Amino acid sequence: MAKASKLTSMLHTSCVFKEAFSAIFGNERSIPASNATRWNSVLKQIQGVITLDHQKLSDICKETGKSLYMSYNVQPATASQCKSVR
Repeated sequence: MAKASKLTSMLHTSCVFKEAFSAIFGNERSIPASNATRWNSVLKQIQGVITLDHQKLSDICKETGKSLYMSYNVQPATASQCKSVR
């Protein structure tokens, strides 16, 4: 959850990261930010990260100089956990 939060923060605060993200995933894609008053905002944030290609996210982080390591072997377990919450 911490990585999803950091990724969302970078996306919404860094113009350089946002431009690189938009170039790869398109202007219509984003990751919703979570808030303290709605528990499902965290779920939507995690689902938003899961739907993205983690290799491309790692490449964007390297290109923009952001230090965020995306583990590829975690993605399937996290996806199944989010599906079971529904």
